[in-house]
Amino acid sequence: MTASQALRKAGVRSTHFYAASLGSIGLCIGLWIRAKTVDQDERGNAERWALFVGLWPPMFWLMGDSLKDADLVHERLLGRVDESAVLDELPALQINYDPAQAPEAGSKIVEGHWHVDSSATLIGREGPGPPEHGGAWELACRLVSEYEFADARIVRGVYRQDSRLLGRDMLLEARFFGLRFYVGVRVTGVIDEERATGDGPAQVWGWCYQTLEGHLEQGRLSYEVIKNLGTGRVTFRVAGYSRPAPIQNPVIRLGFWMFGRWTQERFYRNIQSRMAELVRAAQHGRPLPSPTVRPDGIVLAPSGIQSHPLERLARGWLHPGS
Repeated sequence: MTASQALRKAGVRSTHFYAASLGSIGLCIGLWIRAKTVDQDERGNAERWALFVGLWPPMFWLMGDSLKDADLVHERLLGRVDESAVLDELPALQINYDPAQAPEAGSKIVEGHWHVDSSATLIGREGPGPPEHGGAWELACRLVSEYEFADARIVRGVYRQDSRLLGRDMLLEARFFGLRFYVGVRVTGVIDEERATGDGPAQVWGWCYQTLEGHLEQGRLSYEVIKNLGTGRVTFRVAGYSRPAPIQNPVIRLGFWMFGRWTQERFYRNIQSRMAELVRAAQHGRPLPSPTVRPDGIVLAPSGIQSHPLERLARGWLHPGS
């Protein structure tokens, strides 16, 4: 935990340091005036106190600036757009492909070339039987429900805290070096079932989203936490299908053709590693991280975003797909 995070957790804000800076200026002036009223023998000591306190104002002010920068990072995850306004616009957008012509279960007609992905990683173990209270399965479900497992170097997201999971609209920021692409997705399915698998029955919880108009891709992606009820193995599964969406901008289209699939597979690998690390840390006593919730009810996920001095130079596009 950084010093700024510890101060925020304790309820200290940048305005407190600014007030302390101004207050120490007054204290310094008061001590200096008092030094002129004391005996010659005590004046040197009084003036040294005034000089010492005179060092406090710039120190407190710089500490306030440092904490203010941290506050801004927590208050605004997507620096290039107005998250609240865009979230209000997402309900009017439609799914940007026809699921009947995608590799859905039971689809008879599959149109075009799709990437079909499915990978799972072991994130913990429990005893056989139903999921244990406070166990790996329950911890992972919480991380999945809050989108806390995301790799912030590649994708960040915002959504409204009061929105139900099923039907929730999310605004994602896809990041590639100095480029930012803001795209919408909608949670169209919540999984909560006991499922028969080749290794025996398993308890499964998770959700899936589909891409909205303006997204760089077309497709569906699901995140599932699975506990094998016989062995106690807990896994995190990422599965879905996708293909590039029509993109009008030729430069973005070329860049996505060159790096889109590579970045997508990197994201899948990284979130599975992050999920395993977070669950492992929680089982060793470390608190689970939680996304920041702004006063207006917008959730910024994942937590722990650090600002970069060059972030202001990044170029962003809202709904870059056709």
